[in-house]
Amino acid sequence: MNCVDARQLFSPWLDGELDEASAVALRLHLEGCGECSRELALWEDMSQALRQARPDVVAPSGFAEGVMARLRDEAAAGEPRKAKVRFAGFRRWREFLAVAAAAAVLVFGWWAVKPDVPHRPGEVAHETEKPPAEVKTADSSGSDGSGSVQQSGNASEPSVKPGSSALGPENGAASQEGQTAVVNPGQTSAPVKPSGTTTQARVFLNKERKITSTLVRLSVADLGTAQSQAENIASRFGIKPELVAQQSAGSEKWIVYRMLVDPAQAEALEDAVMGLGKVVDYQEETRDVTQEFARTLEQYRGLVAQLAATEDASQKRELEAKIEDLEEQLVSWDNASSHRVIVLWLQ
Repeated sequence: MNCVDARQLFSPWLDGELDEASAVALRLHLEGCGECSRELALWEDMSQALRQARPDVVAPSGFAEGVMARLRDEAAAGEPRKAKVRFAGFRRWREFLAVAAAAAVLVFGWWAVKPDVPHRPGEVAHETEKPPAEVKTADSSGSDGSGSVQQSGNASEPSVKPGSSALGPENGAASQEGQTAVVNPGQTSAPVKPSGTTTQARVFLNKERKITSTLVRLSVADLGTAQSQAENIASRFGIKPELVAQQSAGSEKWIVYRMLVDPAQAEALEDAVMGLGKVVDYQEETRDVTQEFARTLEQYRGLVAQLAATEDASQKRELEAKIEDLEEQLVSWDNASSHRVIVLWLQ
């Protein structure tokens, strides 16, 4: 599914009219597409805002009967066109109000979530706290009013204040909390633990990220047997398949798995699962999420900075929830970009 197909499903998704198979396909696309995810979130916000802004109007007693009687009278008098024009104008006015409300939600919603932090394109590295300078003054007995300043970290006698951080000469690792961890190429560091009330963003490498996803849809003779065989195949590759969706009731039964596999083993895994049944659909897509990752990371770091400066408890909880969602998305992109994503659909 591409972005054009996904956006065509937004409206039936919000109205609850999307069939389960299409809903699963849309969720799989949204998982790897930040642009569509953000656009659908805006659609949901606008839909909720319009529903809340719409007043609950109760028609007076006899209103429907009166309208129908008037329509019958106008039809008998040869005035149907006039009534049609009047109602069409009313619909156009309602459409105008809906568009205006949606525009207001977009404008104010954008300003509400826009992080107020500086950013330079392509930069995702964290600033590290430098050890403070140590100031030494002369003895009071021989003081002439002047003092000498010695920078900590001097080669002859390094000085580290309590609570500051320094890098060891051999392993180069951070020795104190609050120092950004050194990340080896190709690895993602563990979350940096906050010190006290200070919250620090998780460290991610600044690199190109492309996600290659493959959908393999199979028609099998027995769904239960194929399900067990698929799980056994995944275990041979050291993979624990993620159950995305399942339908076990009704005439149409199916199950969808998502697997992350090393790129070097992806072709072998595909060949193995294709032997479970007849291939009815096969799609492969590669998406570059580098820019989306950078924008999401910028927003994530901005929210972390806001959280560190916020004292209000309710606002802290709201920010923590947003930070958790963004971090989950960043981790998902980071993992998927270093693996191949295989979506196995058995029916």
